[in-house]
Amino acid sequence: MMDTNDNKSSFDRFGDDLTAFILRYLSLEDQLCLECVSKQFQSCGIHLRTHLIISNNLKKRFCSKSSVSGKECFDNKNWSSLMKKCPNVQIFDIQSTGNQQKHFIRAIHLFRELWPQLRQIDCNNFKMLDKDMKFMCKMFPKMIRQLFLYEINDTIRPCISLMTNLQSLRIWKIQDLFIGDQLMVKGLLSQLSCHFSDNMVTPLKTFIDGNSNLKSLQLFVNSTDTANTVVSVLSLIGRRLQGLQQLELAFVSTVDYSIAQPLMTIANSCRRLKVFKFYITVDSLATYMETYIAVKHMKQLKRLYLSIYYVNRNNSNETINPLLYKSLQPINCWPQLSQLILRLSYIDCQFFTDLGRNLPKLQCLYISHLTDIFDSISMSYISRLKSLTRLSVVSNIDVSISQLDVHQMANVCRKLKFIKINVKNIERFYGNESSIHSMRN
Repeated sequence: MMDTNDNKSSFDRFGDDLTAFILRYLSLEDQLCLECVSKQFQSCGIHLRTHLIISNNLKKRFCSKSSVSGKECFDNKNWSSLMKKCPNVQIFDIQSTGNQQKHFIRAIHLFRELWPQLRQIDCNNFKMLDKDMKFMCKMFPKMIRQLFLYEINDTIRPCISLMTNLQSLRIWKIQDLFIGDQLMVKGLLSQLSCHFSDNMVTPLKTFIDGNSNLKSLQLFVNSTDTANTVVSVLSLIGRRLQGLQQLELAFVSTVDYSIAQPLMTIANSCRRLKVFKFYITVDSLATYMETYIAVKHMKQLKRLYLSIYYVNRNNSNETINPLLYKSLQPINCWPQLSQLILRLSYIDCQFFTDLGRNLPKLQCLYISHLTDIFDSISMSYISRLKSLTRLSVVSNIDVSISQLDVHQMANVCRKLKFIKINVKNIERFYGNESSIHSMRN
């Protein structure tokens, strides 16, 4: 007879509902490791999963060495076994297929047989042979919602028009979406990521005209043409994509012209914009200041990733106006911010003065390239951010804080879970959730 103490310590005392509730917070890799705990863990964990992500770690788990080539390839037997354990999958997210995609494509034939409820396929990192990609596009055209293709050739391009539920697309060239002058994707996409260069102006404008309901746009700008090229495209974004919720602009080369006006157009027209990621290098302090001031008009932002670098090409001793530092202080700029990442060429400690009052909802703060000593006074200002959970500070010069200052901040910011302070690429202070918890005790 089993001892009552054994019953109390057994996992069987948990009901199926509670067990399923606990296991749903674990990754698939962790659930596979816990299968041996009990049959209940098997039936309430993996069996009930509706969303399956093929990550690089999971892919390695289902690979085996080929007896011919000696390389690792996708093992269909292991893959088939996993699919049978997860009969309720509705969303399939492919983040890694490895180098031997031909072995993976064979597994796709099992989708209809073993996953009758499958309704969405996300191909976030997909590199396949053209014939295999064409096969998948024709077999599941209405299921593909996200697609990442480095290059779309003439074999695959006609298949894009068959994906009537495609929502997110990541490509290299916007021209890949055209057959002649005809745009293959119209009014479908909510997210687009692509590069932009001088020869893409006309097709990009055509795409924006045909997809004015775009919610997320990511552009890597590598234009060497006149300023009018970039300015006209950014102005078009502000005028036509007023429903944008997320925008990322990354400039590859140094910008020697002003883009303040189109940024102001975006700030005034795209009132639903919540996430803005902006990376630029400029060659004048005037452009540096007016760019930052233009971003300050985006008061509705909830997440801001701002990187503005100033490069002095003339190597002259340019005098920095003291008003420059004052203009960088986010006084009443972004009251809704929950995440702020700033990589600026000039940030002095006055920046921290009114953070607690002006950014009451801030949870994550990352600051780099400080031009003043980061001291205990700066820490006290940051401690006024009552919602802060993560803090990272990167300084070019020394810091003037002690371990005691970090302890005091941990006690004041009760939600803080992570802190890291780097000086000249050397980690000076570091604290994770467990170490910060011990500081409070």
